[in-house]
Amino acid sequence: MTETTRIYADAAAARPLSLEAKKAMIEALALFGNPGSLHKEGVAAKKLLESSRKAIADTVGAASGYKTIFTSGGTESCNMAITGVLETYKKLNPHKKAHVVCSAIEHSAVLASLQAAGVAVTYVSPSAEGVVSANDMLKAITDDTVLVILMATNNETGVHQEVTVLGKGLQRLDSTVLFMCDASQALGSIALDVRQLHTDFLVLSAGKVGGPKGVGALIMKDDIAFTPIIHGGGQEFGMRSGTERVAGAAAFAAAMKFQHVDTDVDTYFIDKLKQLAPDAYVVGGMPGPHKKSGMHYVQFNDIDAEAFVLYMDARGIAVGTGAACDSQKKSGSHVLKAMGLREEGAIRFSFLPSVTKEEVDAVLQAIKEVLRSK
Repeated sequence: MTETTRIYADAAAARPLSLEAKKAMIEALALFGNPGSLHKEGVAAKKLLESSRKAIADTVGAASGYKTIFTSGGTESCNMAITGVLETYKKLNPHKKAHVVCSAIEHSAVLASLQAAGVAVTYVSPSAEGVVSANDMLKAITDDTVLVILMATNNETGVHQEVTVLGKGLQRLDSTVLFMCDASQALGSIALDVRQLHTDFLVLSAGKVGGPKGVGALIMKDDIAFTPIIHGGGQEFGMRSGTERVAGAAAFAAAMKFQHVDTDVDTYFIDKLKQLAPDAYVVGGMPGPHKKSGMHYVQFNDIDAEAFVLYMDARGIAVGTGAACDSQKKSGSHVLKAMGLREEGAIRFSFLPSVTKEEVDAVLQAIKEVLRSK
């Protein structure tokens, strides 16, 4: 298989730049003015930046009452929200220790940020199917709880979480507890509306929907007391200083659309996979409305996941072992561990919306060859 016929099945890590995003980015690169400048070139760049901001905000129901802050990606957005809230709480309550309720299957950007903050955290484990109970999250709240964190879609399993239930539950509590939702993996897969989610912070990443890597957004309510972590010229509402990446913002806005893998192709892959590898375990269950389409986390018996990825790569097929951000770590998956499963031997197959049955057949054939050679 040649480079030109390679099959990309690691879309959950990052998608190719969409044609719409590429076009918007190329056009935006011609606007070289600094959006903070008052001259014609600066005003043109500022106009595009703000129209891109509005397009993204409108897509997730944040047209009013919210700020849409451009960042370098999901990791920065998560760190920004967590640190901004906890630093503010520390200033206002110097003699109290903050408490956070967080799902045990969050992205490492969340887990590491909480660890660095040194706060008390209650981690809520998922079910064997990979779903974190919203009721369990609500029960874990104490009088000291400042922030509750639950992602919309898990970045390893593709399982959608009970974010709407949690948001409504927090509203019924009528408390000052804030709710952060990392929707990086959900974006473009399920409908997202900050008002229906009742979320105070929504994290987005452009690279997951065919936008450029290194671009993200943090959407937050207007009235939240918040301490910035990047200081300087006061850009992005004073929340994130630094010259804005106008071309990245424009490309991000252009990429914001729903992109589903065909249901028949999705089911076809798993059905055929189970036939050639009956002992393989599909984490989170069969395809359906509870999972992101085209995304499957599969555990095989007695395989080295990294070797599996390299074997597949040599056959012209790109797959992943889980979160690409954790690929340099030697420990197993914290998500699988939280689900009570083996931490090793899992491969994440995540297809592009354009995937065909012929391409799926080629992936299945390669899997068959790899399993025979182990």
